Amino acid sequence: MEDSRNNSRHRNKTPFSGCRFLLSNTEAGAFPLTREALSSLNAHGVTSRLDDISCEMIGPPANLFSALHEVLATALNTHPEALCTMSFSRGCPGERDGMGVMPITNPPSRLVGSSLDCEVSLYPLGVTDHMARIHRAIEHCKAAGVYRHSVHFASRLTGPAERILATLEEIFTDAGEDAGHVVMVAVCRARKDQT
Repeated sequence: MEDSRNNSRHRNKTPFSGCRFLLSNTEAGAFPLTREALSSLNAHGVTSRLDDISCEMIGPPANLFSALHEVLATALNTHPEALCTMSFSRGCPGERDGMGVMPITNPPSRLVGSSLDCEVSLYPLGVTDHMARIHRAIEHCKAAGVYRHSVHFASRLTGPAERILATLEEIFTDAGEDAGHVVMVAVCRARKDQT
């Protein structure tokens, strides 16, 4: 549990945030995330690093989700369906204090005509009213029209890919506004809609 005294150090700085993700297709295992593919993420104001298990991206939430749009759009250009596991963190006390904000120089590729089914779990840490914050996020998902039902340890979201990603960004950003550290885990299935 994070010491609540650490919360004050994030009020006037952009908290260190990032996402670790694994992208795979449903037929042939992991996508070949080449250096060329990762270099395109720099246009979204993130730094990225690929290891033998997953890809790390560092940047503000808006930049992370812009890059994830690009990753999923690229995957669905060559495969009708993809799986993506994403772990987000913002304001971790073990990371460096604050981070620079890099501009997004290219808008992400559109995900029109694509859908996401997603199981998401939100963890506001270092606060005593964490359940109230989680319920606030659930109500936000319902208002966005993407909430399907609850499952053990997560909420199931279904809808257009762009709306799901926008909703995930909104609840992650909102939960981190006044919490010292917030973590979000999302397991998604992306697919092209039948035409």
